[in-house]
Amino acid sequence: MCGIAGKYNFNKELVSKALVKKMCDVINHRGPDDEGFCINENAGIGMRRLSIIDLEGGAQPVFNEDKSLVIVFNGEIYNYKELQIKLSSLGHKFLTNSDTEVLIHAYEEYGVDFLQKINGMFTIAILDIKKNELFIARDRIGIKPLYYYKSDNSFLFGSEIKCILEDESVERILNREALDLFLSYMYVPAPYCMFKNIYKLEAGYFLTVNSKGFKKTKYWDIDFKEDREKKEEDFKLEFQKLFEDSVKKRMISDVPLGAFLSGGIDSSAIVAQMSKLSKNPVKTFSIGFKEGGYHDETKYAEQIAKKYQTDHKTFKVDSNIVELMDMFIHHFDEPFADYAAFPTYVVSRLAKEKVSVVLTGDGGDEIFGGYNRYKTELLMRRYRAIPLVIRKFIFIPLFSAFSKVLNANSRSRQFADALVKRNKQSLRPFKDAYFESFQKFDNHFKNKLLKYNSIPKTFAIETMSNNWKSDVDFLSKRLYADQKTNLPEDMLTKVDRVSMAASLEARVPFLDHRIIELAARIPSKYKIKKYRLKHFLKESFSELLPNNIINRPKHGFSSPIDKWMRNELKDYITNRLSIDSLNATGIFNFDEVQSLLCLHMLGKKNYGEHLFMILVCQDWAKKYSVII
Repeated sequence: MCGIAGKYNFNKELVSKALVKKMCDVINHRGPDDEGFCINENAGIGMRRLSIIDLEGGAQPVFNEDKSLVIVFNGEIYNYKELQIKLSSLGHKFLTNSDTEVLIHAYEEYGVDFLQKINGMFTIAILDIKKNELFIARDRIGIKPLYYYKSDNSFLFGSEIKCILEDESVERILNREALDLFLSYMYVPAPYCMFKNIYKLEAGYFLTVNSKGFKKTKYWDIDFKEDREKKEEDFKLEFQKLFEDSVKKRMISDVPLGAFLSGGIDSSAIVAQMSKLSKNPVKTFSIGFKEGGYHDETKYAEQIAKKYQTDHKTFKVDSNIVELMDMFIHHFDEPFADYAAFPTYVVSRLAKEKVSVVLTGDGGDEIFGGYNRYKTELLMRRYRAIPLVIRKFIFIPLFSAFSKVLNANSRSRQFADALVKRNKQSLRPFKDAYFESFQKFDNHFKNKLLKYNSIPKTFAIETMSNNWKSDVDFLSKRLYADQKTNLPEDMLTKVDRVSMAASLEARVPFLDHRIIELAARIPSKYKIKKYRLKHFLKESFSELLPNNIINRPKHGFSSPIDKWMRNELKDYITNRLSIDSLNATGIFNFDEVQSLLCLHMLGKKNYGEHLFMILVCQDWAKKYSVII
């Protein structure tokens, strides 16, 4: 596991090794164990290494035999030993036992098609010295990040945005389209970035850069084609075999390894499978909240830990996230408002004291249909059969009135507000309604909130709609959209940044591309059956896990942010959102922010998420002196 960075000058100007080193030094947390660079006239690449595989021989960059190709690489390749055997039979000579060296020989042998042969999480940069060409790729589902910047004179790339910002020629200008997307979805979806002219390389894409410019190519996609010939039991047996192999492959490590355990079905199944494969007790780590209540799931995690006799550690956090805010802004580099990152960071630090690698349960919900919104969407399809006039003029006013009499802090109020929102969305086309269901600030909100707003009101929905497949069934449309947007740019971004901030490698067995491709062939009627979320997965794990774990309601991993902001964080956020602070950055209207703040503090509305989004925008703009 590493961080990578580099630069290519189109004008043939020599690349400075000192610059490439600076680009790598700022991501030292991603690879504190080693560093390496290769500069070839107008192109340079570098890396920071976290030693996981082949501790002695895995240093980078790595060359092929004749020194015509050189690679830096971030990630892990789980089938590298099989590939090494195949490549050796074809005449390739290996000096190490590292997956990095396997990649450079695979590229030499197969060209860009080598991407189809590897199983892993990765971002890869290969410099072809003879052709003076740079090749860059991101893994199929987007587990590992990669950013790039292009001007008339140069191309820069890095595992994090901060690498690119080390080049003083890169201006720190606000991308207003990205801001519009962030205020809608709490994160910035690829290919956008909050800095103008910096982009995210989308999952499943590669880039080629040479003297003529650069070209972006998609090499993999999710093909939803239901296999109606097989029965549910056939799929179940195929999945169980793949799942065991995926976990087994991700347990390969030359350093101590463990797992995050939330007590949900996904992480519990991974721990159960690890325990079956391991001779020693699996080291497991859970996070909870000192105040207990809805957000604390540690009792379920402890049940699984006891069942499989793991070496279990639980850590309880409180509302003192003030000290973590600087970490939050530093490691995400752009506004990102999934505040579940706070407890994830704390459990990552806890785990790092014992291990260098953890397996996580991320991806199970997006692949197999685990979110409540999927069930809601199916119900809404039936609800739309009610005449529009009744929904618009009777139900919406009725639910709105009901919501207003409930306590803003209660889960009943949240449910009632969700009913109002869903009723309004039922008046819109299915595609628009789905993406609107994620929006935190709608167009009306954004117009009042921002000091400017020149972005078309349809922009956010249309951007997300690029990930909507028209030729698949009702559920598959939504699964595909989530696998292309929320999963890589929210869920996986969160885990990557905070685990890497602790110099901890996180591996995700559910996102083995073979499992994703299998899931895309499984009919939707098996994924959600009679409104039972993740039916297929629950049946597949019925012999591994207790019934109360399998059948417990879906519970997201989050934080009690609404409550914290009304109490422990009240002074902090009030200061950060003062009129002087807001005027200094020039993004938000003070009167509107103050209105949100007052309504939240009085308990009349729950605007904790909205205020947190504004807060991280403010802190980001201040830290980077962003040009508005």
